Amino acid sequence: MFFRETPGPPIAGSERDGETLHVRLGRCAVLGNSLALRNGLLEQLHKPPPPARILLDLSRLDRLDTAGVAAIVECLVHARRIDAGLALEGVTRQGLRMLELFHLEALLSTGGGEVGPEREREP
Repeated sequence: MFFRETPGPPIAGSERDGETLHVRLGRCAVLGNSLALRNGLLEQLHKPPPPARILLDLSRLDRLDTAGVAAIVECLVHARRIDAGLALEGVTRQGLRMLELFHLEALLSTGGGEVGPEREREP
């Protein structure tokens, strides 16, 4: 008989520091908990007042699959809708590989690569 480990809670904690929302992800962002991750992130984004910046801390993340990446991308889409920037910090080696696979390494805050809201450039 084959037993799968339960992924656990997708969000380990969150706090606001001024206009920045810090969200610490749990150990796994995988298919088994990606819906809970998505819903938890969106719930945090829509608590008033809306944050100007969202910082996702992935330092505790041991496992990340395509469903987890999709939840992060959906968080980015919603961040842009509320005119907020989004950055990732504490990305593990496995997490970095997944981000590179989908060309999302620009989200890393370590390189100053915060992705902000899409705006039209002025001429």
